[in-house]
Amino acid sequence: MKTIFTLLCIGFISFTTLAQSKVITVDNRPNSGADYTNLATAITNTIVGDTIYVHPSATVYSAITISKPLVIVAMGHNPANSSDGERAYVGGITFTGNCANTLITGLYIGYINTSGTITNGRNIKIANNRIANYITGNNNVAYEDWVIEGNIFDSAYVNPNGANGWIIKNNIFNNSSWAMYHFNNTDSFINNIVINSSVNFAYNCTNPIVNNNIFILGTVTEVGSTNSTITFNNNLTYNFDGFSVTSLSGSNNLDNTNPQFVDAPSATFNAFYNNNYDLAGTSAAKNAGTDGTDIGVFGANFNFDVNGRPDLWYFT
Repeated sequence: MKTIFTLLCIGFISFTTLAQSKVITVDNRPNSGADYTNLATAITNTIVGDTIYVHPSATVYSAITISKPLVIVAMGHNPANSSDGERAYVGGITFTGNCANTLITGLYIGYINTSGTITNGRNIKIANNRIANYITGNNNVAYEDWVIEGNIFDSAYVNPNGANGWIIKNNIFNNSSWAMYHFNNTDSFINNIVINSSVNFAYNCTNPIVNNNIFILGTVTEVGSTNSTITFNNNLTYNFDGFSVTSLSGSNNLDNTNPQFVDAPSATFNAFYNNNYDLAGTSAAKNAGTDGTDIGVFGANFNFDVNGRPDLWYFT
């Protein structure tokens, strides 16, 4: 753990040197010695471009509002990342004001939503977190061009709600009633793994890009898209229970094909921290994406970390 923390600090120093900002620590445990015990208070006392490092804790951090560009980071959503078996859990995040280019990474988060009183919420990045409920936007040009990557969604969904240019990539969606809501033709859903216990996948989506995903189905046999027009390209479907999955519309899809993960047994497929969702060398999904790289969460040369640890690439 010391090595991880040291690397994070080096990354923060590099980032803050470039941005001429500072690193603020928050820890709500007693006698922690951090700069703040309350995350909302820490945010109030930041300036544009500051980094807030949120320490793991058994106590949930209350929901926060972000109205300026910040970096909010923790050491990962897997409790095993911490020597105390804890993680930084933020009840919810609401974006408002001029919060463009904010980065949220390494946390466990109840929900993420947006306020109608916004001046600039473009280019927000939500990376390497675990999401309990949803990420939802606002039908407003101020919320364009979000990137949501490397996260794990627990029965949760993404809803740009008409905002343009959202890219949902290299995530795992676990038993979401709907993974996609209200995507339009400027939004992309690529290189994800979707684990579905229901027939529902997309609702009210109009021609989004849906490429290079892996759909793992249980008792259902269809990747459902209600009130939606979707062309599936270079996706893979598989049912671990042996049922035949209805073929996807589109081209170059690998229907009813075992993805051959390195180590993700069907009985414990969603035991994320114990599994490896990379593809074995013999997998048909190797180099089968629209870009010539793998289908699934390691495609497009993405460094997917199932533990949710921040990638230092974000800070350089």
